[in-house]
Amino acid sequence: MTASDIKIDEIVYTINLELRIPYTLGQLIILFEQAGLKIRKYGLKNLPKVMVVSPDDEVKGYYQDYDYAIYTVEDYPEITADMICYLERGCECYENGTEFYPDFVTTQKLYPWYLTEIYEDVVGNLLFQKELPTMDDYIFGLKYYLRYDAFYDFSC
Repeated sequence: MTASDIKIDEIVYTINLELRIPYTLGQLIILFEQAGLKIRKYGLKNLPKVMVVSPDDEVKGYYQDYDYAIYTVEDYPEITADMICYLERGCECYENGTEFYPDFVTTQKLYPWYLTEIYEDVVGNLLFQKELPTMDDYIFGLKYYLRYDAFYDFSC
């Protein structure tokens, strides 16, 4: 995926990603940052949205990120730019507390890490706080949110 794969329209900037293929966290951050910098260049205030291309026959086209999650190959992984991530549908949760994960997640023994909409918010928030965040800034912001369920204030 390259910067030219980022679609721009008047309502939302999107980053088209595929399900069930490995990405590094660094790749996901760079793709999101490229879209975010374009948003800032045009003075818009909205955040980029992850759009997912699904290989499932029953799912056609692009779908917003709210039904998707980022999964990792380890439970409680060390969060680095090289960490391997997969995009897949989120789990189905029922009132009785039962959770059902997609077949790909269970067969590959993956662990839920971030909902894509929360990931967008954390990375996007940092783009609005710092002119040019570093990879370390993004990693720190993601770790901070996981620990405190809050955005880190980089102005401190």
